[in-house]
Amino acid sequence: MPEYQWRPWASVELARIFLIVLLHELGHAVVGRWMGCAATEIILSPVGGLAKIEGARR
Repeated sequence: MPEYQWRPWASVELARIFLIVLLHELGHAVVGRWMGCAATEIILSPVGGLAKIEGARR
């Protein structure tokens, strides 16, 4: 039986986290559009993201 290889699994986990962050920020953009605002920029990193929304009400 092959030995557990950590590097391939680390790559898979990093890709999964990136996908989750992407979907989360796209959700912010969709809700912003639904509320009448526009997402001007989405910034992603493996540890988080930011959706910049113009016309957002506070």
